Amino acid sequence: MIVIRCPLRESAPPPLSRDVADRGLDGVEDRVDLRLGDDEGGRDLDGASAQRAGEQAVLARGHDDALARRRVYVHLPRWTSLGLSLLEAMHLGLPVVALAVTEACEAVPPGAGVLSTDPDVLVDAARRFVADPDLARAYGAKARQAALDRYGLARFLHDWDRVLAESVAAA
Repeated sequence: MIVIRCPLRESAPPPLSRDVADRGLDGVEDRVDLRLGDDEGGRDLDGASAQRAGEQAVLARGHDDALARRRVYVHLPRWTSLGLSLLEAMHLGLPVVALAVTEACEAVPPGAGVLSTDPDVLVDAARRFVADPDLARAYGAKARQAALDRYGLARFLHDWDRVLAESVAAA
């Protein structure tokens, strides 16, 4: 039902993201923790290290299948300017629950998810999306449209066509 994207640290005290993931969403059924890459200043952990640390890891290959089968995407990294997994989840039509930091505030428009720095707000939002499939679908549809409009292939190609046309006209 839920995918949680948060950094993984072995030795430091739990950051806000771990607090939300562990304290608030620990009992959510059908939970997948996507713990890759940027771990808030710590070292990156591969799947084997994450397993040894007692964590469930979903590796990059095939993680889109894990995303597509869930109802909500919880994005908890604090230092990533714009995580590609957030955009992938939006393209798949998942509502986003994210820390209101960095580029997430620009990428997730109102009605496509919930952004906050309050752990209780994030936990409540994730639980509401899990409990209400219609609400999750409505927010997910808005998230998908926003991702296609802002980050989709059509926009990318249109922008490059414009740049190339301007360059040729200036030559």
